[in-house]
Amino acid sequence: MNEKIIAGTKLEKMLAEIIYDLGFDAEWQVKVGKYILDLYVREFHLGFEADGPQHLAAWHRRRDEERDHWLENTMGIPVFRASENDLENNPDLVEEYIESFIELYADSVYHRKSLAAGYWI
Repeated sequence: MNEKIIAGTKLEKMLAEIIYDLGFDAEWQVKVGKYILDLYVREFHLGFEADGPQHLAAWHRRRDEERDHWLENTMGIPVFRASENDLENNPDLVEEYIESFIELYADSVYHRKSLAAGYWI
């Protein structure tokens, strides 16, 4: 396991390991407004969440959608969510999705960071 992985839940550690294996640095538990991102990749201004089974509940999904909407549209931070099932059973697929996610948003990093002007991240 990567020496940078020092804290977090089992799922957060699994997600971080994938991000680090891809060659990116991630910051842990970054506060953005009233929310805390599990992992944040500053280089691309992207958030990452490791979702346990509680995120399957309808009320929790609505809350996650509202949170992700605010993070992306107010702060310019798109959020990648990886489920417990995928992290435990399909880590290679999660890695492919993360690569695609980063590729999708890499070119817009400066524009998205300008949305967050005036906020500390």
